[in-house]
Amino acid sequence: YTRNLPKSGDVVRIGYVSSGFGNHVNTFKFQRIFTCHDREKFNVICFALRASDGSSEWESVQESANQIVDLSTKSIMDAADAINQCGVHILVDLDGYTQGASPEIF
Repeated sequence: YTRNLPKSGDVVRIGYVSSGFGNHVNTFKFQRIFTCHDREKFNVICFALRASDGSSEWESVQESANQIVDLSTKSIMDAADAINQCGVHILVDLDGYTQGASPEIF
Protein backbone atom coordinates (compact mmCIF):
# COMPACT_ATOMS: atom_id res chain seq x y z
CA TYR A 1 0.00 0.00 0.00
CA THR A 2 1.13 3.52 -0.69
CA ARG A 3 1.49 5.99 2.10
CA ASN A 4 -1.30 8.51 2.36
CA LEU A 5 0.56 11.50 3.73
CA PRO A 6 -1.48 14.60 4.48
CA LYS A 7 -0.47 17.84 2.83
CA SER A 8 -0.03 20.95 4.91
CA GLY A 9 -3.47 22.20 5.96
CA ASP A 10 -5.24 18.93 5.08
CA VAL A 11 -7.56 17.23 7.52
CA VAL A 12 -5.74 14.25 9.05
CA ARG A 13 -7.74 11.01 8.81
CA ILE A 14 -7.32 8.80 11.88
CA GLY A 15 -8.62 5.25 11.75
CA TYR A 16 -9.40 3.18 14.83
CA VAL A 17 -9.73 -0.59 14.33
CA SER A 18 -11.60 -2.64 16.94
CA SER A 19 -13.76 -5.70 17.40
CA GLY A 20 -15.53 -3.92 20.24
CA PHE A 21 -17.38 -0.74 19.33
CA GLY A 22 -20.60 -1.93 20.96
CA ASN A 23 -21.20 -3.08 24.51
CA HIS A 24 -17.51 -3.82 25.02
CA VAL A 25 -14.72 -2.59 27.27
CA ASN A 26 -13.02 -0.85 24.30
CA THR A 27 -16.00 1.44 23.88
CA PHE A 28 -15.86 2.45 27.52
CA LYS A 29 -12.09 3.03 27.33
CA PHE A 30 -11.84 4.85 24.00
CA GLN A 31 -15.17 6.44 23.07
CA ARG A 32 -14.24 9.72 24.74
CA ILE A 33 -11.09 9.93 22.62
CA PHE A 34 -13.18 10.01 19.44
CA THR A 35 -14.96 13.16 20.65
CA CYS A 36 -11.77 14.96 21.68
CA HIS A 37 -10.34 15.38 18.18
CA ASP A 38 -10.65 18.86 16.68
CA ARG A 39 -12.96 18.15 13.73
CA GLU A 40 -11.46 20.99 11.71
CA LYS A 41 -8.11 19.17 11.83
CA PHE A 42 -9.04 15.50 12.20
CA ASN A 43 -11.48 13.08 10.61
CA VAL A 44 -12.19 10.05 12.81
CA ILE A 45 -13.05 6.76 11.10
CA CYS A 46 -13.87 3.67 13.17
CA PHE A 47 -13.29 0.33 11.47
CA ALA A 48 -15.48 -2.33 13.08
CA LEU A 49 -14.30 -5.93 12.98
CA ARG A 50 -17.69 -7.02 14.34
CA ALA A 51 -21.10 -5.89 13.15
CA SER A 52 -23.24 -3.57 15.24
CA ASP A 53 -24.76 -5.15 18.34
CA GLY A 54 -27.51 -2.51 18.35
CA SER A 55 -26.42 -1.21 21.75
CA SER A 56 -26.51 2.40 22.91
CA GLU A 57 -22.70 2.22 23.09
CA TRP A 58 -22.54 1.44 19.36
CA GLU A 59 -24.81 4.41 18.67
CA SER A 60 -22.58 6.58 20.84
CA VAL A 61 -19.53 5.63 18.77
CA GLN A 62 -21.49 6.37 15.58
CA GLU A 63 -22.27 9.85 16.90
CA SER A 64 -18.68 10.45 18.04
CA ALA A 65 -16.89 9.37 14.86
CA ASN A 66 -17.17 10.89 11.41
CA GLN A 67 -17.73 7.44 9.97
CA ILE A 68 -17.95 3.76 10.93
CA VAL A 69 -16.87 1.20 8.35
CA ASP A 70 -18.13 -2.35 8.90
CA LEU A 71 -15.35 -4.83 8.14
CA SER A 72 -17.08 -7.78 9.81
CA THR A 73 -17.78 -9.68 6.60
CA LYS A 74 -14.49 -8.90 4.86
CA SER A 75 -11.37 -11.03 4.57
CA ILE A 76 -8.15 -9.63 6.03
CA MET A 77 -7.00 -8.46 2.58
CA ASP A 78 -10.38 -6.90 1.75
CA ALA A 79 -10.42 -5.16 5.13
CA ALA A 80 -6.94 -3.75 4.51
CA ASP A 81 -8.07 -2.58 1.05
CA ALA A 82 -11.14 -0.87 2.54
CA ILE A 83 -8.98 0.94 5.08
CA ASN A 84 -6.53 2.00 2.38
CA GLN A 85 -9.38 3.28 0.19
CA CYS A 86 -10.48 5.57 3.04
CA GLY A 87 -7.14 7.34 2.77
CA VAL A 88 -6.27 6.91 6.44
CA HIS A 89 -3.12 8.71 7.56
CA ILE A 90 -2.88 7.18 11.05
CA LEU A 91 -4.25 3.74 11.90
CA VAL A 92 -4.66 2.68 15.54
CA ASP A 93 -5.25 -0.90 16.71
CA LEU A 94 -7.53 -0.77 19.77
CA ASP A 95 -7.59 -4.56 20.23
CA GLY A 96 -3.94 -5.56 20.39
CA TYR A 97 -3.61 -9.33 20.66
CA THR A 98 -7.01 -10.09 22.19
CA GLN A 99 -9.92 -12.27 21.15
CA GLY A 100 -11.58 -10.96 17.99
CA ALA A 101 -8.57 -8.89 16.97
CA SER A 102 -7.08 -8.93 13.46
CA PRO A 103 -3.45 -7.86 13.86
CA GLU A 104 -2.78 -9.17 10.34
CA ILE A 105 -4.43 -6.01 9.00
CA PHE A 106 -1.50 -4.01 10.31
